[in-house]
Amino acid sequence: MSHARLSLSALLILLATLSTAAAQDESDVVFQIGVADARSSEFQYYPPDWQALHKSNGGVVCRYVVGKNKPFDWLTMHLSDLEFDALGLRFTAEIEFEFPDEPTDGPFYLVVGIAWTHKARPSKIAISTNGVPSELLQIPSFTDDREDPYKYSSIEDTGVFGHIAVPIPQGAIKKGTNVIAITLQEGSWLFYDYIALRQKPEPIKPQSLLNDYKDDLGGADKIVFAVRKPGLDPHWYANFGYYPTFDPEDRPFKPHDGGELRVLDLATGKTETLIRDEKGSFRDPTVSYDGQKILFSYLKGERNITISTRSGSTARTCVSSRSATTTISSRAIFRTGISSSARRAATASFNAG
Repeated sequence: MSHARLSLSALLILLATLSTAAAQDESDVVFQIGVADARSSEFQYYPPDWQALHKSNGGVVCRYVVGKNKPFDWLTMHLSDLEFDALGLRFTAEIEFEFPDEPTDGPFYLVVGIAWTHKARPSKIAISTNGVPSELLQIPSFTDDREDPYKYSSIEDTGVFGHIAVPIPQGAIKKGTNVIAITLQEGSWLFYDYIALRQKPEPIKPQSLLNDYKDDLGGADKIVFAVRKPGLDPHWYANFGYYPTFDPEDRPFKPHDGGELRVLDLATGKTETLIRDEKGSFRDPTVSYDGQKILFSYLKGERNITISTRSGSTARTCVSSRSATTTISSRAIFRTGISSSARRAATASFNAG
């Protein structure tokens, strides 16, 4: 699976689903860590030495305090005892939270959103609340039909919308400080999507981001976007022309990464590729006011590439590059170098109406 496809998959899920308790009827949620997006990328914590933490902290490898910690402090991946790196040990992650009054409503459930599990050996999940254990439950295998289900990147990959709802014993939650402990056993790893304590044994429902903002789209029925692999520079302002270097290996977005310019049809949910460069990169698409032209930045992957765009139903060649170097004009038009002293610019046009 290409990085470009991974980026597209992530974008479409972010456009179509974003978990927000207020917009759904989720007033029963006591706390929530992460969002229901079938991804683990908001979680960043991975213990440098699971065995050492297990020994020094009595098996606890992570403690998250609701209202103090941020999602990136939570485990992206949780090991179980049959995982090779676990060496037969069981690791516990704890969540501390405050309950202002004596609980009068109930019951309560810890809903664990799961983006990915070990395909053959998913674990059982053991949960205790202030030392009171819940029923030990078997986690289903949450994977899909990708070629290698055992290669999953918490940063780049989009998984599935899996979940398991674990009942909290009546009376286990008290007024004041509470601690929920999560331990996996008799299986292998899982990647978290989110965790929520609520009164319904239901997953956090995704919300349509497009529907929420459709009134702000001015009647538009298509969205133009760029597909590209995440760059090496973590800063939000990093551009593929960020460094003034002629060495492709020094650029944040390397020419061989591959990219596309696509259109999303809001009515059908389908996408159409306008331009693709298997070794290039695109960004900053801006549609003209009349909807007839798109201005964008383009980093050419290799020489002798031909870009074809469409105006109505007629395909035509817009730019044919014969040089090995490309100069970027961000958020304007792409410029293709002909030589060190002579350049020409072109605008990609198509019928966006």
